[in-house]
Amino acid sequence: MPLSTLLKKSAAFFIGIIISVFLIFFIYSQTLIVQMSNHSQRIINDLNDGANQAYSALARLNRNSFTECSTLNLLTMRKLQFEANDIKDIGFFDGNKIICTTGVGELEIPISEGQFDKKIDGHEFWFGHKLKTFDGTVEGVVIKSGRYNVVLSFNTLLVKHHEFTNYEIVALINDQPKHLYGHDDIYKNETHNNRNNVQVGLLSHKLEFCGEQRFICVAIQQDNFTEYQKVPFTLVLMFILILSGVTALHVYDYIDRYMNSDKRRIQKGLEKHKFKPFYQPIVDLKSGKAVGCEMLARFKDSKGILYPDTFIPIVSELGASWQMTELLVTQAIHDLKGLELADNPIYLSINIFPKDINNGQVLKILDLIKDTPSNIEFTFEITEDEELDFAKAQEILNKLVVAGVNISIDDFGTGYSNMSQLQSFPIHTLKIDKSFIDEVETGAIRSTLIPNIVSIANKLHAEIVAEGVENILQVEELLKMDITLAQGWHYSKALSIRKFKHYLADNSDFNLS
Repeated sequence: MPLSTLLKKSAAFFIGIIISVFLIFFIYSQTLIVQMSNHSQRIINDLNDGANQAYSALARLNRNSFTECSTLNLLTMRKLQFEANDIKDIGFFDGNKIICTTGVGELEIPISEGQFDKKIDGHEFWFGHKLKTFDGTVEGVVIKSGRYNVVLSFNTLLVKHHEFTNYEIVALINDQPKHLYGHDDIYKNETHNNRNNVQVGLLSHKLEFCGEQRFICVAIQQDNFTEYQKVPFTLVLMFILILSGVTALHVYDYIDRYMNSDKRRIQKGLEKHKFKPFYQPIVDLKSGKAVGCEMLARFKDSKGILYPDTFIPIVSELGASWQMTELLVTQAIHDLKGLELADNPIYLSINIFPKDINNGQVLKILDLIKDTPSNIEFTFEITEDEELDFAKAQEILNKLVVAGVNISIDDFGTGYSNMSQLQSFPIHTLKIDKSFIDEVETGAIRSTLIPNIVSIANKLHAEIVAEGVENILQVEELLKMDITLAQGWHYSKALSIRKFKHYLADNSDFNLS
């Protein structure tokens, strides 16, 4: 394998792994962000539920008419606390001092409530308040309304939240965060307008989220893939990465095969005019001078040459036969414009796909050749390797003949033509296939059919051109059979226009400037 190919394949393998890493990270990141967002929303919802439960309890208590910390008052407070899931303690006030609580009972020394942090919905809130009645070790949210307050403990409210452990809950007091619960210093006050603020890093993800009234916010920070740091997951990840590299290698091979396939090259070649006309002289066997030529398609691009036996079937498969023919004829007309007038016009033979006759596309060529000089005689060669729709073809060929185009049957004797069909066509030339000419000098059985072809041509009043003439012996035998026109390597291979000009100058009565 060439080094360049090996490097490309290696690059494809590692690019596949890199793409897989990015894709896995992207999927993981999106999943983690959704989980963190849902988790923060659930925390806010639970805190709101706790606050609503506190609102309801305070409303019920204040509907009573207790004015002192009586046994009945304490019993009512304790019953309501028992019914509530999230209330840790309830206190009763005399003025601005707590005189009894459900946890302690009647206080020996009343406790001053102090300045509240924020007033929301008519309720006074203390955030992160250390409860003196619980020896200062319990923190929570204190909510007061009327003569009562309730204490909500974060440990009680958030007992079921274990999905993420590295989070912080804060209250925004005058837009300044006050730590309430969790790990301190995670929240950075980077969220606005109740939208998630997400920070994605290679090592960790962070999310900040605030409730609707933007006074309780949650920040969650999670190191990436900490939940998957186990050997089985590592093995699965390695397998996925290797599989991704192998898949990328197969994709590269597929794309490379497609980009370098003959079909792709031909498609691009048609777009970029990589098909060029070459010209093989048609020679008078008696004089040895060129009287015309057959235009043959040649293809060359940056990857090299494709030969007709390769590109002709693909052009036909692509449905681009007329596109190629039109491109070549246009170029050929341009190439032969400088031809000086001789006694007889030069014979320019052009291969036409039978399908382009069947569908009538060939008639478009009349617009291409209508303004060409009169010293060019166009002949359209119909190959016998594809069956003609004779009913349609006869009408179309007649139109071409009326316009001054000659009709030739190429590779005669090897295809679909028969005498009755040929008699209905305006045939000008029969071209004897090379397979007959190859055996003419040895007198093999196939060559004995040539006189029959000559007889058919005479009945059709058609000329004969022998294809594939390679030596003087073949020339002599053909002359004995009264065949006077030929082409083949004995005279010249197909030539570029530049070389064809020189050939005409040396071997014809034509001069192409």
